[in-house]
Amino acid sequence: MQPIKKRSKRQDPEIHPMSTNNSILNASDFASRSSTTSGIQEAINALPTAGGTVFIQAGRYLIRRSIVLRSNVTLCGEGASTIITRPREIVSKVTKRISKNKTYAYLEDTKGLKVGDEIMISDDEQRGYWARHGILQKITSDRVNLELLECDPEKVYLPSKNAIASNYFPGLWLPRVAGVTIKDLTIDGCTKRHRAVKGNFTNAAVHSRNSNDIRILNVTVRNWQADGIGVQGGESAMVSGCTVDNCRGPGLHPGTSIQNSIWSNNISRNNTTDGFFFCLGVVQAVVEGNLFFRNRGHGMANLTDPDRYNVLKANICAENGQHGIEATRSLGNVIQGNILRNNSQENAGKYAGIYLEGHKDNDVSGNVFIDDQDRPTQTHKIISLNPTGENVIQEV
Repeated sequence: MQPIKKRSKRQDPEIHPMSTNNSILNASDFASRSSTTSGIQEAINALPTAGGTVFIQAGRYLIRRSIVLRSNVTLCGEGASTIITRPREIVSKVTKRISKNKTYAYLEDTKGLKVGDEIMISDDEQRGYWARHGILQKITSDRVNLELLECDPEKVYLPSKNAIASNYFPGLWLPRVAGVTIKDLTIDGCTKRHRAVKGNFTNAAVHSRNSNDIRILNVTVRNWQADGIGVQGGESAMVSGCTVDNCRGPGLHPGTSIQNSIWSNNISRNNTTDGFFFCLGVVQAVVEGNLFFRNRGHGMANLTDPDRYNVLKANICAENGQHGIEATRSLGNVIQGNILRNNSQENAGKYAGIYLEGHKDNDVSGNVFIDDQDRPTQTHKIISLNPTGENVIQEV
């Protein structure tokens, strides 16, 4: 479905403060039947080298491949009425070994796939960063030919290891860019009942890798087939005012040695794993004023070495399946002033408001623990096991 053509009355969107160019383009002016991104990518590509703003007016915008951002670009919608969506899920078994550097694959079923679609190939061993991503160039019976995107072409994918091809991709993809703002729009994956608990984090609705000075503001992500918003690596990212609902994986996911980031005033709920997932070397992150509730996993999870010097402050973790906050091997972090309410929904009494193990140099104080259910589930306020050094731990 192509976006509506009628322009809405509006004020011109703000230009990113780091941009040196005040160019503003409307994505609808670039829409066509042949576009795999409803004109959005074409509008980004049409901006001058210095950058500018692509405005996406109210409407539904079907994308069949990732929208790739570049430096000093602002992508701006009209809030809840600007909806970026994707086709229905397609997953097919790979029937023959895919060897190194191969740009084709044999699939059990190619029904529903179209030339121009972005797909991912993975198996039980080669997944995550090691999955293969590509654009379909040709479909002939059970064979598809690919233009490979960013991936490791040396990997091998085996039917014996449950190799599959799927039309999963990151909705908005930020590869090694700077000064990008994404704001005031909705991304809807259109899958209300997920067939698996966890998706590939490289297919997050917003996936940033090794990028700096990123701003993701007032964005809603719902029903996506992987993580909601993932910022992997880089520094000086801000994710604020966002809502992530019913995603296959964590709602918010900082990782891969990201430094100096702020995650504030977000809502992350009903996700298949955790509301917020620290991953691999998160340093000096401020996580403040967020609501993490009714997630199947933990409210906040995996705060572990080498994550260091992070502040978790004034968040509410409520009615999550497991711990409110999980911090195994936490080192030098501050967990203060959070409200932990009615967690451990998956198994009453098994999980705590805050779980610590193998931890040192942490300040865990001023947190409030509440269970006001008829049948309590969060029967432990803090579980602290095998500390490896000094910590400040207080219960309220």
